This record gives sequence, structure tokens and C-alpha cells, in this order.
Amino acid sequence: MKDYKVGLYLRLSRDDKNSDSMSMSISNQRDMLVDYVEERGWQIENIYIDDGISGATFERPSFKRMIADIEKKRINMVICKDLSRLGRNYVRVGEYTDFFFPRHKVRFIAVNENIDSTKDNDIAGFLNIVNEHYAKDISRKVKAAKHTLMKKGYFLGSQPPMGYVKSPEDKHKLVIDEGSRVIIERIFHLYSIGHTARHIADTFNREGVLSPRGYYFNLIGKPNPYTKETILWGSATIMRMLKNVVYTGHMCQGKRKNRSFKMKERDTVPQEEWILVENT
Repeated sequence: MKDYKVGLYLRLSRDDKNSDSMSMSISNQRDMLVDYVEERGWQIENIYIDDGISGATFERPSFKRMIADIEKKRINMVICKDLSRLGRNYVRVGEYTDFFFPRHKVRFIAVNENIDSTKDNDIAGFLNIVNEHYAKDISRKVKAAKHTLMKKGYFLGSQPPMGYVKSPEDKHKLVIDEGSRVIIERIFHLYSIGHTARHIADTFNREGVLSPRGYYFNLIGKPNPYTKETILWGSATIMRMLKNVVYTGHMCQGKRKNRSFKMKERDTVPQEEWILVENT
């Protein structure tokens, strides 16, 4: 028997059906795979866990770490609960199962579907397509639900624009943030009496006024990860704020959209297609 150094790969995301069920939980996946390996007398080298990350993307920290370990020959077998744990993009999954793993002499097993790279797996390609279709369908439903909420004027962003905070009673409603309203009012006042955006930015930097990003992290009590910023305020930031209709009491969303459910890249949407709800 070959001396296998096993890497167990576990993944779960909110998009997975019955993600709260015991059979789908990370702990259950771990227990099932550990038992499977121990019954065969193999050695578990590492366990890689991506919790809360969609299978449509392969930019997952633990998955990338596993791939790096394969390239460094630290593991020569990958086992997961089923093929969809590896991913829900049939082209990318196929690249790994059909090319990357064989090239690096890695045995791949999906336990629940009885897929083993040392045997014929005629059904694997079909399962990959089904898994991608599931991710695409979920993405379409989520997008439709968000579009409906946007048309009702609900705020769906993660970070409110400076000057606002999410209402404690309703996270989809913005209310004025008394701590930063003076900054917003001052920007509009200075611009209205003839100061340029560049001059306003320079003034704020000189006075040490927190930038929108700096203020946000200060508000939530977390360190600003963007510590290399040399200019906190810039004229572009000021102009963006002056042009933002949210400061007139309207909600405008849907300005960008994902290029595909398979990737994070986003495209700018034409202004006539933005979703504007007045007096929110």
C-alpha cells in the first residue's frame, strides 16, 4: 500500500442547502472524513477548512494553502465529503481533478459520491456541471431578492456612507450619525462658499480630521488595516461625497454588478440603470 499523506478538505457556505443541518456541518464533515481515513490506516497530514466561503470562487485561504502544500509535496492525497466541497465551477474543478492532481501524483477521493481518481469516474464530469448549476441558480435568486429590496429603498451595503449609520431597529435603514454629521455639513458648506475640493481635503488633513475609512474603523472599534495611506483625504473623495445623492435623503444603489457569479470582478452599471428611491 502506498504511503499516503492525506489532506482533508472541508468547506461550508451560507449558500449551501441545509447548511445548518448536522450532515453539512464542518464538525460532521471532519468526523466522517477522519473515520474514513483511520479505517484505512492512512496518515492525516493536515485538515483544511474554509467556513462561510462560496464554492463558486477558488480564492479561499485554506484551499490555496492546500494547493501550496501539494506543490511542496507535503500531501499526496486529498479527500472531501463530496465533489461540491471542492468547488462549484465545473471548469475549475475539472482543472484540479483532471490535470493538477494527476500532474502532482495526488489521489483524490470524494467519499459520498464514491469518486476515486484511481478508478474510472464517468459521473464526475456530470456532477461538476450539476454543482455549478446549483451555484448559478442560488446566485440568480440572491440577485433577484437584492434587486427587490433595493427597489423598496432598503440599504444593502456593508458600510454606510460617512454621515450615516445603520438604524439599530432596522439594518436596512440609514439614520444620521451625530458623530460625523458635522464633517459632512462642513464639506458642503465650504464647497458652497467657493472652496475647492483640493483645499477642503488639505484642510482636513492638516487638522487631522478622520477620513471616511478611518472614521468607520474607529466607529466599530477595529484597527484600520490600510495603514500605508499617506493622504487620508483627497479631492476625489470630497467630490464623490458632494455628488452622492444619499446626502439629499435618497437611496441610490445598483451602481456596480458582478461580471459573473464565478468571479469577484465588478463592472460599472450605466447611470440610467441605477436604482434610485427618493426620500428614504
